[in-house]
Amino acid sequence: MPRRKRQPMLDTVGGEGLKPIDVHVIIKYTPNKALIFRSLTQHEQIASQARKDLDLMGLPPPKTQNIKRVAGDFLYGFWPDSACKGVIDRLHPVLQSFQEASQLSDQGSKKRAKADVLAIVATSVNAGEPFDVQSVLNGMPEPQSVDPSSMDLLPSPPLRAPLSSLPSKPWWISDAQPPSHAPPLDIPSSPRASSPQFEAPSGLSASIAGTKFSLHCRSPTIEPGEVPEEPNPLLCHIQLSGEPGISSASSSSPRRVEDHCSSSSDTLLDSDDALSTFVPPTDGLVNETRETVERLARELQDAQDEVQTAQARTRSLARELERLGARKLTFAVDERRRMCECEASDASEALRVERRRRIRAEQALAEVSAESQTPFIVPALFEAFKVITALSIGDTFLDVES
Repeated sequence: MPRRKRQPMLDTVGGEGLKPIDVHVIIKYTPNKALIFRSLTQHEQIASQARKDLDLMGLPPPKTQNIKRVAGDFLYGFWPDSACKGVIDRLHPVLQSFQEASQLSDQGSKKRAKADVLAIVATSVNAGEPFDVQSVLNGMPEPQSVDPSSMDLLPSPPLRAPLSSLPSKPWWISDAQPPSHAPPLDIPSSPRASSPQFEAPSGLSASIAGTKFSLHCRSPTIEPGEVPEEPNPLLCHIQLSGEPGISSASSSSPRRVEDHCSSSSDTLLDSDDALSTFVPPTDGLVNETRETVERLARELQDAQDEVQTAQARTRSLARELERLGARKLTFAVDERRRMCECEASDASEALRVERRRRIRAEQALAEVSAESQTPFIVPALFEAFKVITALSIGDTFLDVES
């Protein structure tokens, strides 16, 4: 059977063509660059910095209202269907230059060093469908730091990866790690993606150790009792028009995996509230009030992003401690109260003994002070004593007979 000619991703619906798509890109900076990016308070400053970084990477910047800072230090950009053509054409060269940077391409190395980017996640959805940024951030692993001197020893992943449902080890798990820490990821196969008549564009399936590009529109189904695993960027599917089994609800609201390291009380704000924005009302507000509302809304968004970042960091550290075998010591309320009462009783007894010792010491000091005083004699008494001693016995007794 002759192979069907590949259709461009941005073709409009017609015959067997594909639906228009929207492109969402999330960029993770290096720690130093993330600190600078987090310090920006005005939305205009964030948009200006985003345009500079996207220009350095060779990507056309989206509109200002489509640029956001999420989770504290992640850059999020959204290109609607009308602006996707230029982005799709340039994403492949950007990823390829990042990959060639590890093989000593001077131009790619300078571009990556200037942008200070650790990871790129690009997601394609049907035009007009909602997109959950938080679900992508939750499934985004932290890339491991790689020594530049040892980069030639690392195997370079292929630029094109087959869209297959076969299990594969994620790129962020090293070869030296035991297999028990890397269970195989079971991703349900898509009839359209696994068909031999369909071939994905080569520029939209690249994934490298420092740059992650994922066409992620569907979360893998996790059965009860299975260990949840991060999505594999090499095995993600492209959502196509007319693909059976994928609805807008599954793409916009992916299934939430229960985190055993955190309880329901750990989450202060859900993902919808954390990513929501306040729009100032337009009825009779002066410019000052509008600017104040916008500034407070941005500060609230930044605070929510920082809370989510801290919670994600806490869960990551808890998982790492559990992996190393550490245990969290917990005590019941009654047991803690008994421990406090025992400590208070011991302190009270020690204080009583110390008071008794102090009283005894003060008494001994008073006695020593009294004994050490210089003796003295009153002169008048001394003269009287001399007179008394000079008297004889006869002088002291009267003669009764006389």
